[in-house]
Amino acid sequence: MLFRSTNNDYTIACHESIHVYQLGFLGTRMKDLPTWFAEGQANYLGYAFSNKYFDSALQRDNTLRDLLSRFPEIKTYSISQWGQWLQKIDGDYEYTFNNSLGYSIGELLLENIYNNYGYLKVHQWLDAIRNGDTLKASFQKVFGTDYDNWLQNTAADYLKSQF
Repeated sequence: MLFRSTNNDYTIACHESIHVYQLGFLGTRMKDLPTWFAEGQANYLGYAFSNKYFDSALQRDNTLRDLLSRFPEIKTYSISQWGQWLQKIDGDYEYTFNNSLGYSIGELLLENIYNNYGYLKVHQWLDAIRNGDTLKASFQKVFGTDYDNWLQNTAADYLKSQF
């Protein structure tokens, strides 16, 4: 039987390749990242790298549409409500995993971080964690802002603006 790839196969391959990078770079320190990070980065970068084969804008639109279909209430969330929901997503692995929010919300959060700070800064953040800094200390050191404040305000405001 001849293997016939679909455009989505390229996206999946790129997504899974990001996980190889993450584990190779961070090893066991992956556990020190927020629950949304691993799948969010794999989605965000996987979509970017597979753009030649499957339109990343379409994939992003699908993410937004899926989130709204499963959580229609987010369309009316205030920044404060987004902040509260992000706190739950950030700290409750089971909730985040069971609702696939690492993929969708994680993708949007990484989009915000990459767009505001660039790829080098994200790499520096991961490098600081790899070298022993805590998540929050490394975030402060590399991005110059408090992680909890970023999550409650900047990230919440960004997500609100997407809906």
